[in-house]
Amino acid sequence: MRLRAVTIVVALIVMTVGAVASKEERVQEGRDEAGPVKHHSLYVIFYRPGPAWKDGEPMSRQGLRPHGMYLKRLLEEGKLMAAGPLPEMNGGLVLTRVDSRDQAMAIVESDPAVKTGVFVAEVRSWVIRFTDGAVSPER
Repeated sequence: MRLRAVTIVVALIVMTVGAVASKEERVQEGRDEAGPVKHHSLYVIFYRPGPAWKDGEPMSRQGLRPHGMYLKRLLEEGKLMAAGPLPEMNGGLVLTRVDSRDQAMAIVESDPAVKTGVFVAEVRSWVIRFTDGAVSPER
């Protein structure tokens, strides 16, 4: 239930952030208003504490440096759109930019924090129905 609430909040945040594009930008792109787009899927990774998580310790003391470096590399490679912590649940969220669920699962399986058990992860598909272009699975 908590994960579903976080999913909804994240979707609202992403839509709100996307809404800041000005009308002039949309006109330059050939669109005078934000509207429906083709149904593209993104894959969202939710991280939560795993069996090696140290209860009572803050996220900063969980040995997540290799995890952060891994995500930074994936961002530089164009495989991620955004990533960051969800402190209220001692976890995190990643918006991927990959072509399949298998590729998103490969990201999870290679993640140092998952390998060491600090995090467990869940991959969910997210269908973009409306966007102003700021959020897009297109590269």
